[in-house]
Amino acid sequence: MENTIFVRVDEIGGWHGTEHQSRFGEPDEEWFDYEVVDGKMVSFKEQTPSAYEGGISCYRLEKGEGLVKLVEYLTSIYWGWDQKQLTIFRGELLDHEGSDGEDLATCTATIKQVKATEVLDQVEEIMDDFECEDITEEEYESKLKALAAELIKEEIK
Repeated sequence: MENTIFVRVDEIGGWHGTEHQSRFGEPDEEWFDYEVVDGKMVSFKEQTPSAYEGGISCYRLEKGEGLVKLVEYLTSIYWGWDQKQLTIFRGELLDHEGSDGEDLATCTATIKQVKATEVLDQVEEIMDDFECEDITEEEYESKLKALAAELIKEEIK
């Protein structure tokens, strides 16, 4: 699927645009370190290419369901997302999944980056309202689609 819009979570400032590649597990200090190997500066990525996914870990955004999947994933591994950002990007869906069952894609353009709390708190509230039967399935889907549409509309120039 070419020209698909995706969402992912990153450490604030951790997105590398079209050069981004996801790593298995959570980055640590080694992620950013360089060391001298045979007289050359070599990054952790160059030393351990098998530590990287075959693309960018993400979820498809268009219908808003990717936002729900992202919240479900994050709440299973983190206590919160205060120090995170959402990255919205355009790219091509790859034909294999990531290590946690997420989509993998390439990036052709970054659309925007926003503080994760601004969006994921809203998604969590919509999910809670649906679970508590405060809104119908149609309202749930409509709210998610509207939120996704808002994220997609302001492209970075």
